[in-house]
Amino acid sequence: MHIKKMPVAVLVATADRPTLLTSRALPSITEQSRPPDRVVIVDDSTDGAAERTERLIRDWRPPGVDVDFLRNRRTKGAAGAWNSGIDHLLRTGGDPDRLHVAILDDDDRWNPRHLEACLGAVETRGFDVVAAPFRRIEERPRLTLPPPNLDAADFLVGNPGIQGSNLVVRLGVLLEAGLFDESLASCTDRDLYIRIAELPGVRYGVASETTVDHFACASRPRLSTPGSAAKREGLDRFCRKHGGRMSEDQRKEFGDRAYRYFGWTEPEAGTATGRAVSPPAPPRSPASGPAPHLIVGVIADTERLENVDGLLVDLRGLAEDPGLSGLDVLVLENGRGRASDRSLRGLVERERMEGSRVHLVDRARHTEDASNGLVPDGGVGEGRRLAIAPARTVLQSYLYAFAERRPGAVVWIVDDDMRLDPLMA
Repeated sequence: MHIKKMPVAVLVATADRPTLLTSRALPSITEQSRPPDRVVIVDDSTDGAAERTERLIRDWRPPGVDVDFLRNRRTKGAAGAWNSGIDHLLRTGGDPDRLHVAILDDDDRWNPRHLEACLGAVETRGFDVVAAPFRRIEERPRLTLPPPNLDAADFLVGNPGIQGSNLVVRLGVLLEAGLFDESLASCTDRDLYIRIAELPGVRYGVASETTVDHFACASRPRLSTPGSAAKREGLDRFCRKHGGRMSEDQRKEFGDRAYRYFGWTEPEAGTATGRAVSPPAPPRSPASGPAPHLIVGVIADTERLENVDGLLVDLRGLAEDPGLSGLDVLVLENGRGRASDRSLRGLVERERMEGSRVHLVDRARHTEDASNGLVPDGGVGEGRRLAIAPARTVLQSYLYAFAERRPGAVVWIVDDDMRLDPLMA
């Protein structure tokens, strides 16, 4: 039986580590028994290091492989760099239904059969997502096996065995899941895998060979270094984002594990789950350019309208901030049935009467746009309540179209159960 080969692109994010990049990641790509079709390297370094890395990449061109070098054009950090690369793949002709993305950290290493083993599982078994067993290199190497099934609950407590470098995933799945969350300084992989696990119909499997060396050396700073600011901030935000869905036992296990491995303890009341804290903005000066226009996206759960009610009041106050040139709020209704919720529309109309620029995408509007192929359906056509990942994808589609008409605007997605009182103080 002839098996059609699926195209694969390797995505590497790097920052200020040209020596590790050229001694580990790049040679392991060159040595693959099944060469990739493309390699995208996204640099998040300081200017001098980025220029050095770009020169090194120009001298590194595996035969028959297209190589693109990019600067991170999104949020600084790994999540922004990965999203820059994914966006580049989508814009440059990658068919999201066929193209698979193999992620490789700049300080990790694949053995020569990594892509062959993972893509073989994709082509013979139809997987959308494949994770490979890997060796965790510390004082002594130890084997780590990925989970047999992709279950969101496993990632709420810890990481059951999927790192960036042992993951191969279809581009369309990354897009449906909403890409990496750039507000997270760490825990970005766990957050993404939760959203992937909740996508309907995703086919997941484990490669049959151990093909990755993941270096977790304590001798150099890493995102997961115990006590590091990035790790603390990432755990804080992960807890705020997902803590509400954890059971009491999961919440305790999450806290115990985070303390044991990283010295983390949950923040005091007032900054814990359910209270959004925005990253501090740098002080503005007259020479810093015009004030930004802010576009806020919210998914409104019609079974908990008291949440979005409070958030809309907070956003009305935020609109008066002199550091903003304007603020628009786009609310996506999420409920059951095909009829739009009158109570939600009443909340929106009240805010408009108060002078807020609030735009409602109700069930009827979403159904019509989905039927015309303008946005994903997500289940609205069948009267179903949207799961988290499809709802976020629909909201992002509307926000993208909305922001296109306002060049230079800043887009911020906020959960409907968040409050902005730390911002408003």
